[in-house]
Amino acid sequence: MNTLKKLGLIVGIAYILALVCNFIPSIKFPDSEIGAINIIVTIIFLGALVVLSLKGKNWAKTFLLVGTIGGIVVSIIHALEMGLFDNAIYGIVSGLQYPFYILFITPLFGGNALLEINYGLYSFIIAGIYLVLLLLNMTSFKKSVQQY
Repeated sequence: MNTLKKLGLIVGIAYILALVCNFIPSIKFPDSEIGAINIIVTIIFLGALVVLSLKGKNWAKTFLLVGTIGGIVVSIIHALEMGLFDNAIYGIVSGLQYPFYILFITPLFGGNALLEINYGLYSFIIAGIYLVLLLLNMTSFKKSVQQY
């Protein structure tokens, strides 16, 4: 098995582990406790994302781009929540945030144990992390292309 396939397998396992361990705390926050296991799996997944970003692969770029967009969508919808709560259009649009939240914010939710902020602001911070990793991925991809 080559290095890239091993890395993809490690990132996939870290993603699933982080998603499973952080799912209930992220859904019930702030009513649930974020424990040490949540922080550990978040750090493992974030570390795997950093290593993946340094490899500069296209599929990683797609994941990081959608994660950035998803974090921004969740934070914008959360910001509009108070003003448009009774609006029917808001009810329809707010449904967009849940898949993004579960797929991209939940695996990194263990970091909220340190910040203890609302999910909208935390989603914005996670979008920034995905953006930094995306830029790292793009510069690594350019370096790997220039070597050939």
